[in-house]
Amino acid sequence: MRLGTRIALVALGGLLAAPPCHAVVCGDIITDSQTLTGDLNCMTNPGLTIGDGGKLDMDGFKLTCVGTIAGIALSAPGAKLSNGVVTGCTGAGVTGAAGKHKVERVLVSGSSTGFSLSGGGNKIKSCAALNNTVGFTVYGDGNALTQIVASGNTSIGVSIGGVGNKISDASIVGAGMATGLLAGGNQNKVSKVRISRCTTGLVINGSFNKISEVTSLKHTVRGFDISGNTNQIKKCVAGGGMGAPTGFYLGGGTDNSISGCRSMGSDYGIYFVGARNVISKNKVFGSVQNGIYVSGNDNIIKSNLAVGSGMTDLFETVAGCVNSDVWSNNIGTRNDACIE
Repeated sequence: MRLGTRIALVALGGLLAAPPCHAVVCGDIITDSQTLTGDLNCMTNPGLTIGDGGKLDMDGFKLTCVGTIAGIALSAPGAKLSNGVVTGCTGAGVTGAAGKHKVERVLVSGSSTGFSLSGGGNKIKSCAALNNTVGFTVYGDGNALTQIVASGNTSIGVSIGGVGNKISDASIVGAGMATGLLAGGNQNKVSKVRISRCTTGLVINGSFNKISEVTSLKHTVRGFDISGNTNQIKKCVAGGGMGAPTGFYLGGGTDNSISGCRSMGSDYGIYFVGARNVISKNKVFGSVQNGIYVSGNDNIIKSNLAVGSGMTDLFETVAGCVNSDVWSNNIGTRNDACIE
């Protein structure tokens, strides 16, 4: 047999042994690399599953849930999903619990939850959740959400929980939304996030979190609501809507710091309760009642500027600062001679 003929037969045998190629259809479990070839209207639950070794490029096409709870389920660690739209799911548009998933350039709309991932180590980049009940819920440790958009979701824009998660370069716009960004847990980092038109912009429940360059505008209750210990809030902005009670609210924790931030237009610019907190180099403008309101003990309030408050710019709740609060180098009207 000639060499060329032998090679051709070997190649043909390889093709015959390979699994047959087919278009992805509703109900498929994907365990290799696949690309959608058209829109899908799925009544199966989930619409599609990406399993062990699976990767799906939606190629700009849309999966519509037809009475389906979950749109696309990531069922094995490291599943990959990209480049498409999921809509109309009664549960989550994209869901996964195994962790280490990678989701890029996916939009979920009109569902109960846009993206619901857990297990840790997930990477969500350049994704959008529009007009759902909840935009993103990501629980576990070491997750990263970058360049995301959550707009028009009616309950929560983004909710994360765990240790060492990162959110950066995000835009969150409410539509009667109760909370823009809810971060629970410790050692999380939130940076370069823009939040607007939410009841409360950013809620932090935990300790050792670092928040920087976050803007919360047109909130109706609180721009920032922080509880826990040893949290750092730097270079953030709170611009309240009409009658918004508080720009920055720090409730009862210890060893937290707010520095280099700006608050405008709320009833209280910075309102904090607790001990050993440091409030420094902030600027507060046009508060309806008090610019900086301090309750607690052993707090340090230094080098702040507060002007244009309806009542008093700098307010100490304990006469004579006998609670060991220390005020220094602050500018603004004051209610007690111990304020400097």
